[in-house]
Amino acid sequence: MGKNSQPTVEIPKFTPPPKVDFNTPFGSVNFADNAYSFNESEQAALDRAEVQALQKSILKSIGVTTANREASLQEFEDTFFKESSRIALPSLENSLFDRGLGGSKFYGDQITDLISKLATEAILQRENLQVSDENQKLSQLAGVSNVANADTGAILNLLGLASNHNTQQQQLAQQQYQTTLPFKSKVNVPNKNPIGSLIGLGIGGLAGLPYGNPLLGAEAGANIGGIFDK
Repeated sequence: MGKNSQPTVEIPKFTPPPKVDFNTPFGSVNFADNAYSFNESEQAALDRAEVQALQKSILKSIGVTTANREASLQEFEDTFFKESSRIALPSLENSLFDRGLGGSKFYGDQITDLISKLATEAILQRENLQVSDENQKLSQLAGVSNVANADTGAILNLLGLASNHNTQQQQLAQQQYQTTLPFKSKVNVPNKNPIGSLIGLGIGGLAGLPYGNPLLGAEAGANIGGIFDK
């Protein structure tokens, strides 16, 4: 028969592994106050500020034509009209004179119509340049925004890597702790031959392992095994 005194079990305390910090050329990830934080390097901060400033500058310029660019566009329009007129007007005049229509009302209407068309074409060509300017700004903005988004993505990826790594290390440590718990726990029994308690400890711990509670399994197993101690 077993003795009335029951054994006690000393369970080793689980010590979680320390959180690992991640360091990169553009910053580091640190764990403090139960949260992850990203600390940007000085050079990365300067580079990011430069990208943001360029991004804001392009945004402000969209839809806006500077005075210098306006003068350049006007010069282009005037030059386009003059050169078109220089080439097209003599050809039309010679054609009308050859047909004996020089100086006629028809002659005047044709000249006026041609000048109007050339002026309209000059304006359209100027507007095409303005559209090209805006498209170039949008293209530049997209390029700069891609750089800014890549920087943000790199930071988020680094935070995710740090969190995942430390979570995996925590899980592995817990699995190792639970697996070895029945073998590292210490049984204190008043009997000189605590074979039953020790066997119960191991069996109980292993039995409780699949249910995530090897502690209670080990204690219960040791107590039950104590019944058989001599």
